Amino acid sequence: MTADINDLRAQAENPADLLPILEASIVEFESGMVFIKHPFVNELYFGPALHARYNAQFEYKQKATAKARADRQWHAVVFITERPWRFERLLDIADEMTDAEFWELVSDVWQDSENIRENQDQWDDLLRTDRPGREHMMTDVERAALDRLPDRITVYQGHTDERDDGWSWTTDEATARFFARRFADFESATGIVTEAVVNKSDVTAYLMGRSEFEILIDPELVGDFVKADVL
Repeated sequence: MTADINDLRAQAENPADLLPILEASIVEFESGMVFIKHPFVNELYFGPALHARYNAQFEYKQKATAKARADRQWHAVVFITERPWRFERLLDIADEMTDAEFWELVSDVWQDSENIRENQDQWDDLLRTDRPGREHMMTDVERAALDRLPDRITVYQGHTDERDDGWSWTTDEATARFFARRFADFESATGIVTEAVVNKSDVTAYLMGRSEFEILIDPELVGDFVKADVL
């Protein structure tokens, strides 16, 4: 512990120079908060005393990514990257993967993402691509669960009066209501739960990994809504 404290004191007294690539990634927001916004370092910027830590994190992730890519460990390549840039990394390595590897990773990135709407057009293009192997977005358990659903599936979507939620629906109404309230609070908008009936043959994937019973389906294939409830 004493050694760690001494190291911190030494860094504060004799700070390292921040790597130029990280220096160029410093962003100050209107709130006054300052961040380093880089695919390998996405943190609050606390000044020169932590330059050595920021540099070390960048260098570690840069080396780890290069090794993972050389070893064809695609999941590691993407998930070493900070979350806001994982979709971009997925697209960067898409041509290096087999079809099965690609679609498995698409599923993982989709379920991990917190900024789908920031890349909505690209997600639309990706999910509509004719690349084979799309069934690998689902595990064996998820494929079996989809097979057990009826040919016409009742689905729900929690959204607001400001926007819908695109491809993401659920077979569980309570889950849709949870997201409608969450989005409404976040956006200071009115929460809405929309119910629709879709063809199982049109479903892109049925994802159960987060216990959200998520149905992915192209919005253009949803058709007419049955009803919409305002919360």
